[in-house]
Amino acid sequence: MFVAVPAPAPDGDARDALYVMAHEVVGTLSNQVVRDHTSPAQQQSGETARLETLAAVRAGALLLERIAPDLADGYRRYYLVSARQRPAVELAAQFDRIFPLPRPLLDALVRQVDLVLNGI
Repeated sequence: MFVAVPAPAPDGDARDALYVMAHEVVGTLSNQVVRDHTSPAQQQSGETARLETLAAVRAGALLLERIAPDLADGYRRYYLVSARQRPAVELAAQFDRIFPLPRPLLDALVRQVDLVLNGI
């Protein structure tokens, strides 16, 4: 697997590249979870594509929470700023609100991330 990430700006934070990498690494996994939990009608309407985007962002946070918890809030902050949001004090709650997933889909995503990580 190859993952391309942007180089941080000279005055930027080098961890930004790690945040993008976490998002990209879980993309295939999160897309499959979304496809497994959406209907053909949702796929035709474009709803699945929207959920895939949200799921990849959420899965990146899940990944970092499990393998590098000290990076999880930075990841959330990075994607909130990317979504043109001003990060709030309650970062995790704001992140969940800005990148919402239906509970059954989120639960399936959590299970899949945990399954993959437990297999490592």
